[in-house]
Amino acid sequence: MTWLELWEFFRALPPDSITYSAMTGDHTGRRWTELHYMQASALTLMQEQIRALCLVNGVKSSDAPKTFPWPLPDLRTPEQIAEEEDRARRAAKFLASVKPPALDPEVERRWHEAVEQKRQAAKQAV
Repeated sequence: MTWLELWEFFRALPPDSITYSAMTGDHTGRRWTELHYMQASALTLMQEQIRALCLVNGVKSSDAPKTFPWPLPDLRTPEQIAEEEDRARRAAKFLASVKPPALDPEVERRWHEAVEQKRQAAKQAV
């Protein structure tokens, strides 16, 4: 068997196999299987059906059970999470650097006085 044939076999593995998970960088086994995803979808659908059934049978919308989608796992690798946190930190630092300075209270007071004087002058002109 050549390396290319072996690679094709690896690529054909199902996403819930251990080898496929290890190849994609998941060494801790955090990935869900296809069965888990289907069960999560079924639970979310069942919750929505229960809520719809309650609403159809005259239950007030405030009394009907609240539904939330079943939480799915975070499939990002620790490196991806660290990279996104670093990107967010750099963006926050950049936004703080380009933020305009706070207005001086004296300048703001003078601006309000000028606007008020202009308003009074317009009233007197009429």
